[in-house]
Amino acid sequence: MVAIARFTVLEAWRTRVAALVIGLVIVSLALAEFAASLAVTDSASYRLVVYGAAMRCALVALTALVVAISVAREFDARRLEQTLAYPLARSEWYGGRLLGFSVLSLGLASAACVPLVWLSAPYALAGWGATLALELVLIAAASLTASVALVQPAAVAFAVAAFYVLARSIEAMLLLASSPLLAHTTWASPYVGGFLRALALLLPALEDGAAASRLYAETASSPAPFAFQIMVYVLLLAAVGAFDLARRDV
Repeated sequence: MVAIARFTVLEAWRTRVAALVIGLVIVSLALAEFAASLAVTDSASYRLVVYGAAMRCALVALTALVVAISVAREFDARRLEQTLAYPLARSEWYGGRLLGFSVLSLGLASAACVPLVWLSAPYALAGWGATLALELVLIAAASLTASVALVQPAAVAFAVAAFYVLARSIEAMLLLASSPLLAHTTWASPYVGGFLRALALLLPALEDGAAASRLYAETASSPAPFAFQIMVYVLLLAAVGAFDLARRDV
């Protein structure tokens, strides 16, 4: 598993992921400086918010695409069959891949934190970096599970994007569904609210996970509850993906 994880990280390095991350950091810093120049007051907060939000979305998309393309390339080149020809269980291959992509996620989150060392308070930066790393690990696990099931990178990207958008917006949907300002007169209104509440129980709460507001918060909230739910979802996704790979004809 360690060897497979090492191969996964080396593959990402050789496909110029590091150069792409540096480009994303530069573009996000430029956007942040532009936003700060337009701010009338408190330009430092604008800079942190824009950079944090831009890097969060960019790294989530990058993580999902890297995992989807890497697994699809392995299936297309039939490298998985060659790997499983050795005395190696499919669950070990899956665990090694997940470990490698998790290490890559930690590296991406660390790279995003480097430019903020001089801009944000240490405790705030540590909290944002930790939650961002956990969020990227979750996206890597979801992308790996979807890649084993769907194989095609486009389908994987769509599935992971739908999962992420729902997890980010489910709290806002619940607030809208329960708002007294809306006219709950249609026959479907109570069913929609019940469906959203059930969906909220199945999805991780990512709305306040790696929120950019953590970068200028005066008090640091503990990321422990967020870390616990992410680990639960990662284990659940790993179990689903390993089961799907075990029943798959390779």
